[in-house]
Amino acid sequence: MRHALLVVVCGLVVLAGCSGGSVGGLNQTGAVQSGSSGERLAGTVHGGQQPIVGARVYLLAANTANTFDPGSPSTPVADGQTSLPVLNYAAVGNVGDTIGPYVTTDANGGFTLTGDYSCTPGTQVYLYAQGGNPGAGDNSAAALMAVLGTCPGGGNFLGSIPFISVNEVSTVAAAYAMADFAMDPTHVWSTGTTPAQSGIATAFGNAANLANLGTGAALTSPAPQTEINTLANILAACINSTGFESSSCSVLFNNAQSAGSSGVYPTNTAMAAINIAHNPLSNVASLYTLASATPPFAPSLTSQPNDFTIPLVATPSPPTYFRNALNSTTVFIGDSITQYWNLPVNNQGIAGEYTADMLARFQTDVINPGYARVVILGGTNDIWLAQSPNIPQAVQNVETMAQMGRAAGLEVVLCTLPANLTNPSFFAQLYPLFDQPLTAFATANGYPLVDYYDVTLGHPEYFLDGIHPNAAGYAVMEAALSAVVTQ
Repeated sequence: MRHALLVVVCGLVVLAGCSGGSVGGLNQTGAVQSGSSGERLAGTVHGGQQPIVGARVYLLAANTANTFDPGSPSTPVADGQTSLPVLNYAAVGNVGDTIGPYVTTDANGGFTLTGDYSCTPGTQVYLYAQGGNPGAGDNSAAALMAVLGTCPGGGNFLGSIPFISVNEVSTVAAAYAMADFAMDPTHVWSTGTTPAQSGIATAFGNAANLANLGTGAALTSPAPQTEINTLANILAACINSTGFESSSCSVLFNNAQSAGSSGVYPTNTAMAAINIAHNPLSNVASLYTLASATPPFAPSLTSQPNDFTIPLVATPSPPTYFRNALNSTTVFIGDSITQYWNLPVNNQGIAGEYTADMLARFQTDVINPGYARVVILGGTNDIWLAQSPNIPQAVQNVETMAQMGRAAGLEVVLCTLPANLTNPSFFAQLYPLFDQPLTAFATANGYPLVDYYDVTLGHPEYFLDGIHPNAAGYAVMEAALSAVVTQ
């Protein structure tokens, strides 16, 4: 679950949709609804520094109506999973497709949405541009995004967003901001609870900490500008090519599948960007080769990075229970539950990671720096996100990390998983299959064990969205940790 900026993301990217009677297009149940005209939005769509002519520009909002199919609870049903169109179908001239109504860019890559939309105040909105001609002919693999953020109280962005630059940089910012709850560019979803909507507002806000929406430029501070530009250059190699069958697109899509080197093959560059955000340790060398010697976005990295992680977690405030002397010598490794926790001074949580990902970087991120202690909390994504969870392998991966840490002289602290309340009856059957053998391993081998499962089970008030703790949940976890690690 994946990154240090000035904003703490205290939960998964839990997106809220622009729905209700004022939204043109489809409502949260899939019914056509009319809407009043919104105010002007204007901008450009560029591939690198080239205008993209004839791109379809959609204004979308994340869906908040997702429910779970008991037969496959890790996947929401279609009505709650598909991003919602915000443009008014009639206002754009009755032009639309399966994604929703759209406008097309002109010869300069420009577009205007004047009187074509309205959104529900407080919900989250983003632009999605697909296809068009970047200069070498129509490229159906070209797709870009830009986060607009929270819909203002007036139901439009008049005065708050004067201009929008949609390009590869804005796409990288959007992909990393919404990564946890984006399956692809048109399937962004979450629950619609008040805590969830608060969480998504914070998460969407991170896009503005990575890139300037008006100029399409990566920020210099506190964002990792050279890394963002490098990722943008990687996308640009495919966008400014002849299309899906080009060598640049083939390399990108082969190395940016939904699970890195396997899974669902991306169909466009925006989907690839989201997949890279989900798997920042995968295929780094191959992806880096796509950044050209004369990149469109500069400055960029001058050598291959270790990974494509983009930090989004703030420097932690002093802990309440876990004493500073312990915290400063301890490293925490995990997924987004760790990453979004502002307790650890040394935070090696990466959103979206499976235990295999953590194991792959354990030597570099945990052992080599010389910490005295490691707290390992992983396995949630192995169960929650995997299509066919291999829980015994996840347990084995954690056990291997524990053995590596002990062999290197670290005190190793193991943890049961916080409860998953997105579908309590289903996950109540799966989580013990992980927690029980891990507990037995810890007991048999003398590893300290922190029980996060029992202290969070049955407490929806501890979560933003049923899986990511809120401030109250993290306080409970911190108390449980401090009871086990005392010196």
